[in-house]
Parts: sequence; C-alpha cells; structure tokens
Amino acid sequence: MSQSDKKMPLRIAQPLAEKIKAELSPVCEKIIVAGSISRSKPMVGDLEIVCIPKFGRDPNTLQLGEDLPNVSLLAVKLNSLIKQNRLVRHSRAKNKPTEFGTNPRFTMPSAQGLGYDNLLDLYISTPERWAVEVAVRCGNWIFSKGLVTPKEKGGLLPNNCQIKESETGQKWQVFQGDELLSFGDEREFVEFCVGRYVEPHERELNHWSELSGLTRRIYSVNAKVAA
Repeated sequence: MSQSDKKMPLRIAQPLAEKIKAELSPVCEKIIVAGSISRSKPMVGDLEIVCIPKFGRDPNTLQLGEDLPNVSLLAVKLNSLIKQNRLVRHSRAKNKPTEFGTNPRFTMPSAQGLGYDNLLDLYISTPERWAVEVAVRCGNWIFSKGLVTPKEKGGLLPNNCQIKESETGQKWQVFQGDELLSFGDEREFVEFCVGRYVEPHERELNHWSELSGLTRRIYSVNAKVAA
C-alpha cells in the first residue's frame, strides 16, 4: 500500500518503474512491476516491484579466490546504486546499510528531480512464494484480500485451503488440508481461486462483478466512503 501523499501520473511512473526493472533484471531470476502500475491506474503512489534475486559470486571479490560464498547479486546491485546516489535507503533502514530483508524501500532522486517523493517498494520473493506474492502485490487491496480469504468468509480462496507459513519458514504458502500446493505463476493461482484469470486492470471496482459475500460488501462500503 502506498505511503506517499502525492500521486504520480502513470505516464511518469511507468517508464520510471520499467527503467528500474531493466536495471535490476540481470541480477534477478524473475522480476515484475506490480501495484497500481500493473493495474494501469492513472495516478500512482509508491512504485512496487516484486523479484527473485540471483545468487553467485560477488563481482567485486572475484580476485580474492574461490572459497567465498555465493551472495545475492541483487543486494550487490542495490548497494552499487546506493553508492551512485541513484537510490537512497528509506529512513527506517539506514542503520543497516547492507541488509535488505524482504521489503527494502528507497527514495528515488530521479523522481524527486521531477517533484515527486514517491518511494520504491521492492518485494524480494522466492520461487516458493512467487505466485501468491505477485497476485497479492498486484492488488487492488480488496481483490488481494479475497485471494487469501476462504469463500465461506466472503473471499475467493477455496474453503478447504488456507495460506500460511510452511515448516521451512516460507510465507505465502497455500495448503489444501495438509497438502502443500505449488503454483508456477500468478496466473495459475488466480485461476485456482477464481476459475479464470483476472487481468490486473480488471481488479478495480468498476471492472469486477464476480466477488462473493464479504468481499463485495467491502467494495460497497469503500465506494460509499469514496463518494
């Protein structure tokens, strides 16, 4: 969810996000622009990108021998962009300059130069989490809530399923009873919940008419508040 008060026009936000995506793609197994941009919203808050990093030898330490462990090449790239002042760590993380966790946030001098303080929200995923995490991060928040809520409680997730952390510590895992389900991508997971794929731009209030119970009521209340 966006933390920026000032929205950025899609015509500015999308090229900026795609440029960042292109910059990070060589050090990622998978990477996708999510959030409002993926839904083609005319005005965008924070830029959201989901990715799975590649691991390998740090190019800066190749001359030190073969015994060094593999590292996140994404982390190496992010630290390089920070040193170049192309990204700036958000205030909550400045005390851990080389640690990124699963959701590092950055201010973008290139956006600030255009008069926007919108943040870059980077969600660092894993192959196990990818399908569900991308579906949820694309939003919108009501549709995402439906994806992780059982149908009997007004959501879209089959009633015999739940999303929880696995025994190995992986979040965003779908269990059908005691069985851990696997999805190749976001499309498979959405189809599993809905019965068909719903394009991100269809997930807004005026495009989505097949939600059940509680989720539809949330839409109704939200629309009244907006009005």
